Amino acid sequence: MVRIERIDNDFVFEVVGFHKILTFVNKLIIPAHHIVSAYPNEQRLDFLPGLRLLGTGFPGLISAGTYWIDGDTIFCDVVNYENSIAIELRDEHYSMLIVEVEEPLEAIRFLTGR
Repeated sequence: MVRIERIDNDFVFEVVGFHKILTFVNKLIIPAHHIVSAYPNEQRLDFLPGLRLLGTGFPGLISAGTYWIDGDTIFCDVVNYENSIAIELRDEHYSMLIVEVEEPLEAIRFLTGR
C-alpha cells in the first residue's frame, strides 16, 4: 500500500510496511506539475504483459516493483485491485504509477485538485 502526502509543490508516495521490501522502493517524490492525470485503475494486474525489472510478482496476489511494458517504465504496488489507482506522469523515470491506496477516490481528488 502507498500513502500520499503533499510537501510544497511535490507529492510524496511512501510505500508502507513490508511492501518496501517487495517493491525495493521506500518513496517516490513527484513534482505536482508532472502528474498528468489520476483515475481508478481498471487494468487487472494478475498478469502484466511486460518485463518485471525489479520487485515481486505473484500472479493473482501481488504486483510490486518496476515493470517495463510497451516501452514504458511503470511502478506498481498492488495487492487489492479494487483499491488501486493509476497515475500518469510526464518528464519522470516512470511514465505511470499503479498503486493501492486506502481511499482511491479521495486520493484521486487529492492528486488532481478536483
